Parts: sequence; structure tokens; C-alpha cells
Amino acid sequence: MKEIPLAMQIKPHKLGAFYFTLGNLSADKRSSLQAIQLVLLVYVQDLKVYGFNKVVKPLLEDLRVLENEGVQCGPVKLRGTVIALAGDNLANHSICGFMESFSGSATSTLCRFCNGTRDMMRTNTPATQFKLRTKANYDKKVEVVSKFPDMSSMYGLKTHCVFNDLKYFHAVTGLTPDIMHDVLEVVIGYDLCLVIPRMVSEEIATLVFFPKLSNEHVAYLDALIIDHHELLLELFPTTYSPETETSPHATLCGFNPCLWSSAEGLVQAKHYYFKKLIQRVRNFKNVPSTLATKHQLWQAAHDSDSNYLQPVIDVTSSVSIDLDNLNEKVQEAIASTFENLSGEVITSNSVTCNGIQYKLKMLLALSVEHGNQIFGEIKLILHDCPYASPHFVVQCWNSLPVLSANHICKLSQMGATQIVQVADCVDYYPLSYYFSQREKLLPSSMPFFPKLIN
Repeated sequence: MKEIPLAMQIKPHKLGAFYFTLGNLSADKRSSLQAIQLVLLVYVQDLKVYGFNKVVKPLLEDLRVLENEGVQCGPVKLRGTVIALAGDNLANHSICGFMESFSGSATSTLCRFCNGTRDMMRTNTPATQFKLRTKANYDKKVEVVSKFPDMSSMYGLKTHCVFNDLKYFHAVTGLTPDIMHDVLEVVIGYDLCLVIPRMVSEEIATLVFFPKLSNEHVAYLDALIIDHHELLLELFPTTYSPETETSPHATLCGFNPCLWSSAEGLVQAKHYYFKKLIQRVRNFKNVPSTLATKHQLWQAAHDSDSNYLQPVIDVTSSVSIDLDNLNEKVQEAIASTFENLSGEVITSNSVTCNGIQYKLKMLLALSVEHGNQIFGEIKLILHDCPYASPHFVVQCWNSLPVLSANHICKLSQMGATQIVQVADCVDYYPLSYYFSQREKLLPSSMPFFPKLIN
């Protein structure tokens, strides 16, 4: 849920918006505005008067039907459920019954992930030593608070979360960190000017925004966050914020910070659509109904498009090549990927997919194994029928750290040849390498390149 100010007179026209997106969509499709579906629009004033329980009651009834009975779509019956709630800290705390004030006393519990008090978080206590909230602990404390409201500040809870009535969701395990507000707006904004050399050298932000992390990276990131947290408290004990207090739990809550929490940034883009829409409509009578109706018409037009959420592909030039003229390894890879394919294939030197250009000799991040990345150097680009989207014939390279101080790795050839699509890669941004003394080197200044560990 997010509040949207729509006009100069903000207060009477401020709306609360609820959206949903499908978690099993790939990251590039999930980032499209058309993939973010509108659920509810409600005046913020009505939320305060009637409360979340009454506002989301119709939504909860539909979700129970989706969980238990499902929806018949032709021969297939589809079922679904809520797996996570993404929003800013205030919205998450409001919906799930946590305290909405982040300026409590030293003994107040402010974090939605653990039972640590403000005083504990201001000490050099490692994040791993905090006792995380559990479902049983949450339910017990909610029961106590319902009888003794004065305990709300101590427990950090004030009421039951209505979404806990669903079969597979619970507030303790279903809330994601808010990467946009916590990291981009607060932690990086406030802390970067204080400890910028340490942040740059340890690449905390790079790891946080990396789309897929191995277990080694998660452990390494956890250690970096704890070190940064302790150093910040030691050097700048008076410069502190609630977002800084929750950041040490980023690796403990069970969600990939980038994949799930970046949804809050996408919601902001969706808000922009509604703000522009109300400026064009210029009608402030029953704003939620007006915006919801026009949005659903716009959404229906996109949903009925045969190319809905399909990648926009632009090929500059192409040429047909006989399969017999290709390398044997390439022929084997093509034969193992595409059945009954013979004759010619259509190739290109470059292709643009969703605005990102892929060229021969560029690198694609294929996987993360034992703390190191496996890259694929593009040797051939296949497109057109029978390919729904471009396929890349890549040669696999392993990355080995060379200059840890400068975060440069050396690429060593693995010999394997395979065919991948953009959706198969860890990240859809291609990288470029350079030669130094006949060695292929890859600098860490490239986007989403994590610090490698032995």
C-alpha cells in the first residue's frame, strides 16, 4: 500500500493504492508497468476512519477463493496466494499491526524482523545475535496487547494482521525489506557522506542490488553489513535512523533484497501514471472510482494484446548461415536445444532486446558458483522463427579474482558451449571485458558486478 498525493490540495485527495504482481514472472517482465495490477484505490481519510480490516475485507474474500477453490481458465484451474507484501516501512507496519512510530524509547521494539530494542541496536551487537520474530511469538504478543494495550510499545505490536487469516501468509515471514527507502533514500544518503571510502571499498551497495546471490555472497554481505553497522555506531553515535536499525537484518529475513524489495520502486512508477491521469481528467469527484475505471480500461487494452509482456526485439541486420558451416560444438549445442532443426539459421552481429543491446563478444552472467561468477561470451546470436526471443550461443568462462584491491577478475576459459536466453541469465545486462598482457580482465565498475570472494 502506498499513499498518492494527487493535487495541490493534497489532504482531501490523498489515496491509498494496493497493487499486485505475479511472483513467478521473470525480473524483466515484472518490472513492466503493465505487469503491476491495480487491486484497491481508497481515500487515506477513509482508511483512518474505517481501518484496514474493513477496507481489505473484499480482497481477503477473493484471496480465500483463489487459495481454496481456484479460478477455472479453460481446461486449467489456477490457484494462487499472497507470498509477500512490499511497501514502505509505514505502510508495512500499518497493515501488519506493528507500531507506526519509529521514535520510541530505548526499550521500545521498532523492528518488524526481530525483537531487538532501540538500545540494543545502538550497541555493537551483531545482527545474528538478535532474536528474530516467530509466528508463535507474534501471535502470543498480539493476544497480550489486545488485553493490555500499554504493552504495544514494548512488543512493537498493536493489533492483529488481517492477512494472517490467509492460509499461506504470515506477517513475520511475509514482509520484505524496503530497499528504496531504507538503502537509497536513507542509509546510502546519510551514511555515504560519512564513510564513503569504506562503502566503496567493500561494495555493500553492489551486493545488495545484485539480482542473484550465492550462499557465500549472502554470508559475506552479512559480515559487511555488521562491520559497517558497528563502525557507524562507533564513529558517529548521534547520526542514526530507524532505517539504519533495520538494515542489519536485510540478509536474515529470507528475501532477496533486490528481487523483492525493488517492487517498491516499481510502485512509484505506477503512482506517476495515476498522478498524470488525474491531471488530464481534472475531475475530483469520486477520484478512486474515476482512476480505477480508466486504469482498468488501459490495463485491459494491454492484457488483450498478443504481445503482452513480450520482449521488444530490434535486429539491425541479419544473415542466413548453413548449419554445416558452423563449429561442431555449436552444431551440437543447437541440436540439443532445438529438435528437428536443419538447414539454415538466421544470425546477427547485434540485437536489441527491451532497449538493451547485445553484441558479439559481450559477456552474459550465467550463474554464481562457490562465490565466483560464470560468464558466457556471446559467439553467435540466433533469432527469428522458430525462436520466440533471441538465443545466444555462448562460450563459458570462469572468473577468478586478480587484483582484489581494485576488484578486477581474470576470465579463464571453461570450454563448454551452450545456448541461453536473456531469461536464463543471472542478470540481463551484458558486460564487456578488456585485454591486458593477453589476459581477459573484467573490472567491477560494470553494473551489478559483486565483489568476489575466495
